[in-house]
Amino acid sequence: MKRKGLTKDALANYLVEAFFELLDERPFSQIAVVDIVSRAGVSRSTYYRCFSTREEVAKRFVTDLLDECFAEFERATRTNEGALQNLWLQVLFTTMERSLDKIRLLVRNGLSGLFLEVMNERFAVDGEAGRDIYKLRYHLGGLYNCFIQWASDEARMPPSDMADLVIASLPKNYVPILPMIENASG
Repeated sequence: MKRKGLTKDALANYLVEAFFELLDERPFSQIAVVDIVSRAGVSRSTYYRCFSTREEVAKRFVTDLLDECFAEFERATRTNEGALQNLWLQVLFTTMERSLDKIRLLVRNGLSGLFLEVMNERFAVDGEAGRDIYKLRYHLGGLYNCFIQWASDEARMPPSDMADLVIASLPKNYVPILPMIENASG
């Protein structure tokens, strides 16, 4: 089936879905661009208009997932005056829980580092200067490792328990660095 008349975004989504179907069948190293385009029903030129590498296909999924977390957090903060740090972590783990099968495929194929890469791109400190950038990278690295371990353990703990566990492990008087909503899509 050839897909015509679709937006670049819609075509990219078909390519991402095809990529994960293939990743569920065989290792990343055995997936070629020709396999992805064939499964997605698009041409190679369409693929290269959307992506340069196979890793970019996986990164698109991770980016979309994190954008979903930002959007959900923004919605939740409109109706919840509670502790924002706990709310952010619950939203993060709950959103990720909905895509655990795909996340585990990335982990199993050595692509989990894309999560840290996207987190580092999406979280910002004003001017990224001074000590705050080191605090942010430290925090994101710990969160990334907790998240990957949780996903690898079949998410045995509910998202709310994971949020509590992460908060309990923070140093006393820690000032959290929460998502900057206005930067979520760019």
